[in-house]
Amino acid sequence: MEELASDDVEESPEIDELAVDDVEEKNVKNGGSVVDKIVAYESDFSLRLPISSVRFRGCQLNVIDTANDQIILKQQLYSEENKENKKAILVKRLSPATYAQRSLRIGYTLITVIFVGFVFVFCCQVFLFLAIALPTNSDQIWSIPKLAILLSLLSLPVMLYGLTSLMTMGCAFVVDSYRGGALFRSTTVEIIYMLVFLIAPIMTLMICLMSRNEEPWRITALVWAILISITFAIWSLAVTYKEIKACFMLVDRCFPLEEEEPNKLIRFMKTANRALLITQTERYSGTRRQRYLVAGDELTKNYTESELTPVESRTSFFSCLVSLKCCLKMKTFDTVDPPKKVLEPDEIMGYQPVMTKNNWSMQKFWCSGDSHQQTLLVTGGPSALSDEQMKFSIFCTFTSVILATLLLIGFMVWMELGVAIYLLAAILALLCCVYPLFRNSREMKKLYDQLKEDNYDEEDNEQEAKTMMNVWEKVVISEPKPWLCYTFVVFEVVFFFIWPFITMLTNKNYPVAAVFFVLGFFSFLYRFFDAAAVLAKYGSISDACHLFTEDSDGVTHARKHMLSEIVGGIINNKGRQVWTWIFVFVALVVWFMVSASQTSSEMITAEQRGPRPPILLVHDFYYAGVETLAYPTCQLTKGFEFPDTGRLDARSAKNVSSDLGDFAFLSAMAYEKDSINDYTLQEWFGGESSSVIDEVEYVSQWRQESGTQDNPVYFKLFSVPEGNSAIVSIRGSETMFDWLANLHLWFASGVAQLVKWCTPFGWSE
Repeated sequence: MEELASDDVEESPEIDELAVDDVEEKNVKNGGSVVDKIVAYESDFSLRLPISSVRFRGCQLNVIDTANDQIILKQQLYSEENKENKKAILVKRLSPATYAQRSLRIGYTLITVIFVGFVFVFCCQVFLFLAIALPTNSDQIWSIPKLAILLSLLSLPVMLYGLTSLMTMGCAFVVDSYRGGALFRSTTVEIIYMLVFLIAPIMTLMICLMSRNEEPWRITALVWAILISITFAIWSLAVTYKEIKACFMLVDRCFPLEEEEPNKLIRFMKTANRALLITQTERYSGTRRQRYLVAGDELTKNYTESELTPVESRTSFFSCLVSLKCCLKMKTFDTVDPPKKVLEPDEIMGYQPVMTKNNWSMQKFWCSGDSHQQTLLVTGGPSALSDEQMKFSIFCTFTSVILATLLLIGFMVWMELGVAIYLLAAILALLCCVYPLFRNSREMKKLYDQLKEDNYDEEDNEQEAKTMMNVWEKVVISEPKPWLCYTFVVFEVVFFFIWPFITMLTNKNYPVAAVFFVLGFFSFLYRFFDAAAVLAKYGSISDACHLFTEDSDGVTHARKHMLSEIVGGIINNKGRQVWTWIFVFVALVVWFMVSASQTSSEMITAEQRGPRPPILLVHDFYYAGVETLAYPTCQLTKGFEFPDTGRLDARSAKNVSSDLGDFAFLSAMAYEKDSINDYTLQEWFGGESSSVIDEVEYVSQWRQESGTQDNPVYFKLFSVPEGNSAIVSIRGSETMFDWLANLHLWFASGVAQLVKWCTPFGWSE
């Protein structure tokens, strides 16, 4: 406030200098002063906090708090003596956050980013556990039962939706941590965040240091991870509860029961039933998307019911399928005539930005994606877009599509897929992307030029800005009958959840079964009781908020904002599509490796392999060594030592040490043929009879007796008679199953390292 007080504003002596709440007064008399024509503001749900209105030193201040800034609308009050000295509303932006607060929130964010990174590792490991369990739980590793493969495929939709929801929730948790726990903002939440992120880890580190513990950082990190995991679990459960509760409240108020039900339990069951039907109906309805090119007075909320003709129409494949005669004869769907509009995510949130010549930029247009289709383009008035800006907007659209197409073709060339594939990709991109964009851009440019010609009147140009917009509207053309909605529910629960879950328990795959049960439970909650689906059928959040009042329903501004954040930031988060494609890619890679392992040989022995470069043994090599660098440099002496075999050259004798080079040599022998091993072992370790023996017959007999002769893991056993010891040398990756096992073993550590490198100083040792 000190900055405001220092402004050059004429003070009114009749107004007290203390800041006094003045929310709704429009005509106030105070000691001879008259406050007249004060602009009243209404807080939208998109604001994190409601607008605060105060009077301070002869001014009316309306304070709007955003995540990082504070917007102040200042209107100077005037008295009867100063009627002519009217001033416009001054808009000021302040940054009240200090560097310490920003550093604290950045620290919160980095910690949660690392945590979400490990959650991603966990999600990928679930896919790998599901895939690796197929061969390990079957009698014959290389002939997995088709039923097991089918059940694994049936579990993928629930697993994919659940893991995607988990990662979307994790990203929302990161954003909320950066905002200081704004979603459930309260003093208690701030205290909990301070305890979890700062006080508890610092206290743990202090106790470890004072007790002279050998690993203080490891213990502190472990406590930190446990506390953040618990906080994330509680936060996710709270978000889920709020979302389900909001869904029930919206159904109860937007689609009330025909008859009032006094029994609370029966009323709850009926509301849940209506919520289920609304969600399933919205999900399985046949839809059509229509594009309108509108301008000026034609802008409205519903173009389907207007007299405008769509310039383009697209019917989904599912809608075409349910419109077949066979489906109509079965009476599974009802035709909706005339079609009804359903709101899309941006419309539910009321998202409709305005692009003027002042806020236009190529970078913003380039990165906007599909969101620019809902943007109001100003074509007339003092803030109208210029011809150059419109041309560059079209240029950005074409350039992005052409670059993406060329990148795809370049990847195909690198894969050497063939000229026919390159041409096919180019033709599809031309027909499906370039030509529709060209037609759309030409229509928009034509409408823009027409509006520019109509705005020749300079006086009218100063009074009102002309706008245009390229609108896609979604309409319902067919709806499933209620009995079909219930059938879909039963089908999803039985075939996509219960059956795979029981199979996992039967195969004793308990860890994956536990994860699958938790993910499936919450996935069906999100799918069957979706607040966004209710709003899509009823209206935007603004329309629904008018049905609730703070006095009778207890719906405050904070609860409205919370609903908008949950619906827009979690349920309809565009990042969910990104995570879906990432996990689909991971699932396809794993499935390809499992399928390829079924078509490959059961076991590739050394005799079946192609020729490989031989290991050359040099007899006259000698290294004298120096004090700073002895030879051999690395030794393994934990519980095992190679015997003193006495080499052909006494100067290179191994004596009685377990050199790392010996183990590296034996690991290479796992790839060689038996006849080669007999010679190379004798040459390497010296002596007339080798002191290290390749136990080929013993391994073969053990495989037959243990029933593991079809196991793809290939190894050799080298015995050392003098030391009464043996060494198992496991061959590296030769088959696709080997690579699948490698992925299962090393993927988690690899991604964990990647997460570490993405954090500050994570690349340092």
